[in-house]
Amino acid sequence: VEVVMKRSMGFKAVWISYVIPLAILMIFLLTLQGLGFSELYAGLASALAVVGYYLVIYLFREKIADKFVFKIAKNNI
Repeated sequence: VEVVMKRSMGFKAVWISYVIPLAILMIFLLTLQGLGFSELYAGLASALAVVGYYLVIYLFREKIADKFVFKIAKNNI
């Protein structure tokens, strides 16, 4: 059995799970360091921002799940 989905859904999943959190982390980190915060506090705040992002994703998981459709294909091995 092979589970398949559209390529565009795979790209959307990568954006939601990796690219956006990385952007949030970098924006917070660079902004806070630019404002004069120490690396420790800037790093902790950046990590908390990413945790907050994933919390929002978790809270809206049902709405997000509706946009992803998986299909089962018979494997011809």
